Amino acid sequence: EQLLASVTATLDASGSSLPADRVGFARAEVMRAEARRHLQDNRLAEATLALERAVIQRADDPWLRLELARLLHRQGATDQAEAVMQAQVARFPTDAESRFALALFQSQAGQVRDAVETLEQIPAALRTEPMIRTQRRLLIDSLSKRAELLARGQDMNGARQALTQAEQAAGSDA
Repeated sequence: EQLLASVTATLDASGSSLPADRVGFARAEVMRAEARRHLQDNRLAEATLALERAVIQRADDPWLRLELARLLHRQGATDQAEAVMQAQVARFPTDAESRFALALFQSQAGQVRDAVETLEQIPAALRTEPMIRTQRRLLIDSLSKRAELLARGQDMNGARQALTQAEQAAGSDA
């Protein structure tokens, strides 16, 4: 907290000599570091507050929002966590990184089907290699789980089809 106060005072003293976005970025990074320190001490409420303040400074940063959403989810506030990520996508609907961050959150929250759909909304030309790998992994996981459920329900033909689709999705990774 002393570090945050010191850095904030320095940033405030610099006034207009630094661009506003750089000041916001620096403040957000200090708050992020403060949140991580609170997490190490298992002070979740303080960590959450620090990340919420950081998001205010850098509302356009999907990765900062993802950190906040993960922490909220960890505390059982899944709806609030989802809202944090959905707000990012609503604010930046064409940003591939925002959708990717949302998909990662959905995946970690057990919403695999939603995560696959979110990734499918990213235009193919904008998909990075990590996005493609994540989408493939989630699709394979989803199809494998579907095959398992079908097999448990004695639908062996359906289970085989789902496994075949999973193998096709895996391609050369199989």
